[in-house]
Amino acid sequence: MCISVISFVHVVTFGYASVVKTNYFGFLSLVFSLCWRVCIHFDCLFADQNLSCGVAQFDMVIALDSSTSLQERNWLLTLNATTNFIQGLEIDSGNVRIGLVIFSNDAESVFHLNTFRTKSEIIRKVSQIKYKYGQTNLADTMKLIRTQMFTERNGDRRGIPNIAVIVTDGNSTVNIDSTIDEARKTRDNGIQVYAIGVGFEIDTKELDGITGTPQNRYLIDHFDELETKMETIYITLCPGIVCMYPSLHLIT
Repeated sequence: MCISVISFVHVVTFGYASVVKTNYFGFLSLVFSLCWRVCIHFDCLFADQNLSCGVAQFDMVIALDSSTSLQERNWLLTLNATTNFIQGLEIDSGNVRIGLVIFSNDAESVFHLNTFRTKSEIIRKVSQIKYKYGQTNLADTMKLIRTQMFTERNGDRRGIPNIAVIVTDGNSTVNIDSTIDEARKTRDNGIQVYAIGVGFEIDTKELDGITGTPQNRYLIDHFDELETKMETIYITLCPGIVCMYPSLHLIT
């Protein structure tokens, strides 16, 4: 299906570039890349296959907001989105390690990067995480990620990229003045931070201060959209996105 679609896009792009007198090859490259990503995704869906992260290697800590404002239904949506996100990662091969933190009044490690070695173990544990309630302590979360999660003792590997993904529905309400400083220290330790803010009350300035760049900050209105937005991060992290069968392979 993808080859047919790309052929069609080639013809349309040539016509568009001619009309607006833009650089044909540059414009084609941009359109081709976007269409190929979308097409790969739908080919996997129609073939009842999953996307896989290919050969990408990284150590990742996911931090989930468990504050009172979230509410039980949204907590379940968060766990479901996290499970589906993890499903596409190459964990059993050893390419990817996952740790997980939940936060409310304080931050708490649920499991470390070296606690589990198989995807099934991690998914089982995620499904069992209990909702905590409380306030929103992002400062403690960033400190915990830096000082406890990404340590060699707890499974952090030398020479492998460190990535933190924060999901929150609100702004800091505990240790507010320390949030940005703790995030900066975390990034200074070589940890790349992504953040997804959910809802209409999100302080984008704080999230930008946490990630260090608006490019790593994502906003959505409802938790129903979380799975799709986490997939956006997934695509960003994976240099080679493949279906579980070998006929389709994307190199970027």
